[in-house]
Amino acid sequence: MADVNVKLGVAFDLNGTAIALEPKEAINEIKTKGIELQLPQKVELGQVGNGIDSILSKLGSAQTVSGIKEQLRDFEPLTKVYDKVTEAILSVEKFHAKIPGSDYLDEKKKTDTNYKLSSKDYKYTIGLSATWPVTGDEQGLTLTGIYFEASNEQPIPVA
Repeated sequence: MADVNVKLGVAFDLNGTAIALEPKEAINEIKTKGIELQLPQKVELGQVGNGIDSILSKLGSAQTVSGIKEQLRDFEPLTKVYDKVTEAILSVEKFHAKIPGSDYLDEKKKTDTNYKLSSKDYKYTIGLSATWPVTGDEQGLTLTGIYFEASNEQPIPVA
């Protein structure tokens, strides 16, 4: 009979959006190989303005995104930028995390017998995008979003 690999990932909820991270290693290999989790697909978190309203509410503030905009109404260029930011749809495009296991530590101790794991040994990559709805008024080349990625992995893993 073939061995069965059992894997355990994690799932959580962020303001009503389910996010599941898929495991790369089987449970019986975690001690030696470590834990590696990856987002299997893009997760849309919603409109930035709604997120800001939620945060302000949880902090007990009476301010809202629309209320703040109303205070800026006399500054049209600023309100246009404000609208772009608050109307943007925020998404997690990429997420990868790796916590090393004993194999990694054993390899490091071959060259430094006193080696201890530190934060630099934990690897991560996160990619976020903010996109704006296309209005139909666009002409030519139009910026419809931005992408940000941070990583301490080399090379960065491909999703």
